Formats: sequence, C-alpha cells, structure tokens
Amino acid sequence: MSLAASFFGSPRPRSLSVRLALVSAGLLLLSCGGQAPVAQPTGTPQWKLTFQEEFDGNQLDTAKWSRRYHWGEAVINSELQAYVDDAFQVSGGMLTIKGEKRQGQYAGKTMAYTSGVICSEHYQTYGRFEMRCRVPAGKGYWPAFWLLAGPSTPNVHEVDIFEILGDKPSVLYTTVHWGTDYGTGHQSAGTSITGPDLSADFHVYSLEWDATKLVWSLDGTEVFRHTGGGVPQVPMYIIANLAIGGGWPGSPDATTVFPGAFQIDYIRAYQLTD
Repeated sequence: MSLAASFFGSPRPRSLSVRLALVSAGLLLLSCGGQAPVAQPTGTPQWKLTFQEEFDGNQLDTAKWSRRYHWGEAVINSELQAYVDDAFQVSGGMLTIKGEKRQGQYAGKTMAYTSGVICSEHYQTYGRFEMRCRVPAGKGYWPAFWLLAGPSTPNVHEVDIFEILGDKPSVLYTTVHWGTDYGTGHQSAGTSITGPDLSADFHVYSLEWDATKLVWSLDGTEVFRHTGGGVPQVPMYIIANLAIGGGWPGSPDATTVFPGAFQIDYIRAYQLTD
C-alpha cells in the first residue's frame, strides 16, 4: 500500500505501468446488491475457504487481527494519522474503521488525526483474497486492502489489492511491488481504472494469486493481471487500513467531512482444493 513511498520518496508510490481509462464502463458498474453468502467464488477453479471474517460480533476479534502493523509503529508516507485501538466499530455484521480529526499518539509522536489498521494473524501462499466494502470520500482519505510478507522475510513482497484516494473515489489503483528493497531495488507494476463512484455503494474487490500470475477483479470482472517477475512466492498476511494524508493523497482540506467511515462487510481467503 504505502511502503514504497516511505523508502522511495515519491509522491506517487505506484509507478504504474499500465493505465486503463475506462474498462468497459458497463462492466465496472456491476455491484453487489446484498450481503453475499459464504460460498465458493464462481468460475472453473474450486476454492476452499481458509480464512473468514464476517464481523458478526460486537468487537474486533484480536485473535485474528493485530491493530498495528506487524513490524510495529512507524510513520510512513508522511501520513498524518495515529493508528489507535478505538478506531473500530463492529455492529450489524460490519466493521467500520473511523477516521477522525482528533489528536492521537503514535510512534512517539502526536498526530493530528486518528484512524485504524488491521493486520491478519493468518498467513497464506497463493489463493484468492476478497473484501466487500464501501470506502469513504473526501480529500486526504486513503483506504487500502493489501498483502504483505512478514517483517523477517527478505526483499520486497507487496500486493495492493486496492487503493483509493478519497478525492478521486471513481479511480481504482492495483499494484504489485517487488525487488531487493524499496529504494534502488524497487520495481512495481499495476494499473488505474476509472469507473463508478466507489464510495457510493459496496463493492467486492478480489485477487487471485498463484505461482505464475496475479489477477485483480472488481465485482467479479477482471481489471488487471500481472505475470512474470514480481509474483510473490512467500506467505503473506492481509492488511486493511484507512490512512489520512501523506505525499500521495495530500492533506484533508475544508471540504473533508469527519469522521470518515471505511465500512467492511467481510474479508475472506481461499485456496484451490487441488
């Protein structure tokens, strides 16, 4: 999601290699009208559920999730938020990550905003990863759903299933990062897709990953694939976060409405049965 900007120093951390200006606008208008049942994704492959979070309780399950990055606290990308424990609300089968304009302590600093990040205790190599969610609109908001290798794993292994900038909620960014480090050894490939206002309704974002390729989809429609170099071959964990500010999205302004709500209906992971 954002580690590249931290080390690479670029205001746009994605180094996008492909841009699709409107991939069949009608296809991208597909959205899920109701809460989907827990079932295998449609299509030829047969998938087995390996991780499931439906947010059916009344609080975040800390046996499944850490409320900090696995490497600890660090301010990255010049972001303005403190990740705090009380940024989460679980109710009615929904997790809401709240972005608020209030001071919070993080990484030994006082930050101007508070928000939340969750990192799964579940690690997996290959499979399908899926989230149904609604993202907030507003200058400075930066919601993301991504995979990252463990802190002790050498080299760069990062897959951004989606990133969205709150002042451009119709643009979906997908990226894979790899290389020896996030500086001189950093490489990436990805795309941006212009479609519907993704903050107006819930959508399903998914990634299928095997030894040779990565395939991103929105509401069941493929939007990008990457083959060749950079496909991860190591176990990775799931991250969902709502950043505020930073070199890429910029700071909130007078038009930004607080609190912002990153609403997550479910997060699931699957592996092929064979």
